[in-house]
Amino acid sequence: MTDQELPTEAEERGALPPGWKWTTIDEVTQPVEKIDPRNEPKNKFIYLDISAIDNTTNIITEPQSFYGSKAPSRARQLVSTDDILFSTVRVYLKNIALVSASYNNAVASTGFSILRMEEGVNPRYLFYYCLTRELLHNIGELQKGISYPAVRDSDVRDQAVPLPPKSEQDRIVAELDTQLSRLEAGIAGLKSAQANVERERAAVLNAACLGQLVPQDSADEPAAPLLRRILAERRTRWEAEQLAQMEAAGRPPKDDQWKQRYVEPAPPETEGLPELPDGWIWVTVDQLASSQPRSIQSGPFGSMLLHSEFQKSGFLVIGIDNVLDTGFSLGVQHRISQENFDRLRKYSVRAR
Repeated sequence: MTDQELPTEAEERGALPPGWKWTTIDEVTQPVEKIDPRNEPKNKFIYLDISAIDNTTNIITEPQSFYGSKAPSRARQLVSTDDILFSTVRVYLKNIALVSASYNNAVASTGFSILRMEEGVNPRYLFYYCLTRELLHNIGELQKGISYPAVRDSDVRDQAVPLPPKSEQDRIVAELDTQLSRLEAGIAGLKSAQANVERERAAVLNAACLGQLVPQDSADEPAAPLLRRILAERRTRWEAEQLAQMEAAGRPPKDDQWKQRYVEPAPPETEGLPELPDGWIWVTVDQLASSQPRSIQSGPFGSMLLHSEFQKSGFLVIGIDNVLDTGFSLGVQHRISQENFDRLRKYSVRAR
């Protein structure tokens, strides 16, 4: 292929409708004024950082207020109505929002690329394009850093944008507003239905656990003698284990004083709890738990097991990702090395 036959950059991006043009974000946006609120220490201002944005609705929801004397070091960008806040940190989280009139003259963090439109560009058109999967993917490919992955402001501004005529931008925005409003209404309806299902599920579980779901059978063994038997068997196992350990160590007991070390699980405080059917009793988890060591445990937490220690093969780790509202799932799997498994062996779980 000769140089004359090589595709142009615009051709590589894809054909556009008549009247449209490929451009860059930089070509359709203006510079933004940099300020230092500390120069006016007594003036109060609204501060917009990444945490101020709800990245599910892409709306500013939690701005902060500061006096100039207490201004965060990253509070440096003066924003105006219809500016786009595009977070340059962890781009995949989509911390992107359009500045409403309520936040005109607010001060934004330097963690944002502030996109202010040139004349002839509908801010909502570029805002919607910033939320597209393609643009976010292209910018995400440029992220650098592991613990704090980020891109530069120039990386955002260098991105290509298909620009239609102004009248068509307006029609596109109007149609997107309509369609997205319908989608949001549908999502709200689904969330409401889901909340009703969750309330019904909780009510059914509560009724079952209070003996209200099925008729009670008078022939069933009452729970009180069952609990006494469980606790007696548990103590018997403990005594047998202790005796075996002492004899193995060459220290057989001379009397029964050692049995006093056994700690009975405490019964529950029942004041204020609902009344139960005949034959039922309130118990604690401790009373029903196995007598084996670490039958009730939590962890490991924090630095005991880092995400950076996960690998593709090895011993399976069960985490919060695997516990869903509807049950248990191994859709997400994390694994660790033999060394880490041996270190954390005491936290292993067993199926029943």
